[in-house]
Amino acid sequence: MFTASGRPYFPWAETCARRLDNLSDWRNCHTHTPFSCIKSLYATLQVVSNRMQKTVVVAVHYVIWVPKYKVYQRRVSRHKVHDADQTCVVGDIVRIQATRKLSKEKAYTLSAVLRRADVFSPERAAALAAARDAAPAATAVAAAHARMDEAAQRLAKLREMYAKELGPGVSPSGLEPPVHADRPVGS
Repeated sequence: MFTASGRPYFPWAETCARRLDNLSDWRNCHTHTPFSCIKSLYATLQVVSNRMQKTVVVAVHYVIWVPKYKVYQRRVSRHKVHDADQTCVVGDIVRIQATRKLSKEKAYTLSAVLRRADVFSPERAAALAAARDAAPAATAVAAAHARMDEAAQRLAKLREMYAKELGPGVSPSGLEPPVHADRPVGS
């Protein structure tokens, strides 16, 4: 197909050039990933890697229809985002904005961190360990003795219940307790 001026006509060029108002129009773009067609919008995404200096990687999950197999296919595209303060950690939910190319693969900047991921903090771990160590060992021993007393009471109740149902002197398994000739019964 050619335009009136004789130049080749690409229908998706208009889609990429105009400002998109919603995410559903990316299907009309044959040359770009779903997110790269949207230049003027903010996006809320999750950080999947922060191993580079001043750069984080966010993931865009999307679904496409594969006509050959007549199924939907889940796909993930990863975009590099400039994080000048290096504050993001893996799992953070962030808002990013498209900007000029900052490097070969980086064309987005971090706009805001919406929700922080719950990650290990050395200060918090040290405080918890200090609180645990500050408790006297006697309380742990007393708690163990209390648990043993509760178990002994439950065992005594079970023995009483078996004695009522089966009769006195009969063990729950139906067998008599072993009698040893060298020692008296009950010791």
